[in-house]
Amino acid sequence: MAYKIFISSTQNDIELARDVAQRLEAAGVRVYPVDKTAVPGERISTSINQSLREADEVFMIMTRDSGDSPGLISEMGKAFSLRKPVTPILVNIDLKNLPTVLSQVEGIKYGELPDYISKLVERIALEKAS
Repeated sequence: MAYKIFISSTQNDIELARDVAQRLEAAGVRVYPVDKTAVPGERISTSINQSLREADEVFMIMTRDSGDSPGLISEMGKAFSLRKPVTPILVNIDLKNLPTVLSQVEGIKYGELPDYISKLVERIALEKAS
């Protein structure tokens, strides 16, 4: 079974989310579509909640403007309630400027993303081998 990552971002940060998704997919990691679209007749929140339930890890794209986004906060709360690993991807923001709940979580600076992805791929390979 493939390791799956859900990327949460605001609409303003969608290009950053797409870039992160491309990097993960290039490394062989499955990513839920960053353009949160529902199938016809389905509520978007239903689609997002299903994806969050199925995800192995949740990436939160965090910028100076995203911290108070109701949608991002809602997805963050859902991820924590499902006990999913949440990894903040920090773009021009310090941990101290994140919502309180995320300031307790180890974040990844955007520039350090390639190293994190390499370690993630190694970790996934080890989990598959055991």
